[in-house]
Amino acid sequence: MDKLIVSSFKENSRFVYLVTRPIFLVFLSVISLVVIIVYATFVHLYYPYSGMEIEWDTNFGRVSTIYSNSPADRAGVLKGDQLLAIDGKQIRQLYADRSSVSPDEELVLFLSDRRQHVVELINPSLALGKIVLSDRYYLSTAAYQGTAGFDPDLVMKENEKFAPAPDLALIIELPPSEAVRRIQEYRSESLNDFEQEEELAKVDGIFKSLKRDFIQRINGLNDVQQVHELVMDQVNKIIP
Repeated sequence: MDKLIVSSFKENSRFVYLVTRPIFLVFLSVISLVVIIVYATFVHLYYPYSGMEIEWDTNFGRVSTIYSNSPADRAGVLKGDQLLAIDGKQIRQLYADRSSVSPDEELVLFLSDRRQHVVELINPSLALGKIVLSDRYYLSTAAYQGTAGFDPDLVMKENEKFAPAPDLALIIELPPSEAVRRIQEYRSESLNDFEQEEELAKVDGIFKSLKRDFIQRINGLNDVQQVHELVMDQVNKIIP
């Protein structure tokens, strides 16, 4: 093969000599690497956020393009949707400063986060016949956004447009004062904006008003063993 290459470029023997020198091969490798990095960077900038382009014309972003069969397309993101969080970062900021967004934006944030959870984890797991356990679901959204002035039942219905109804939802009830005590004692953390006692009293009232056949309530003032037994009694009714 070497002889064939040389005979093909007799008039360019200097070129053949150059491409076989180690220093040129190193140079060629570096150039190739730079091209790969530039191309990857271009693709990342042009095809960002899981298959959609974003226009940053507000404090948040607005979806301007959806690429066919991309993760965004499969998740049901639509052109014109407002991007309020990336990887849940904006939602996490709410726990430190709930006033950082309006009530409407807060509701959209939690609905978007719930939809992503359903599309990426819950529905695929159910399709495989797995049991899905979640420490909170759209009942929490209804209760907490209800304190911001939204109709809890309407919030439930908005979630139920895309989120499958659970077979069982256990609400472990506690007086707000006891909930605050346990947060401070067991977690040794300061209360976030969602955990203020006055706020929790409102949330507690909404939780008590929620009505769905799959809801079961358990007295959280019982000791750990009693709570465990009550929980398992309910679980065993749907999972023999």
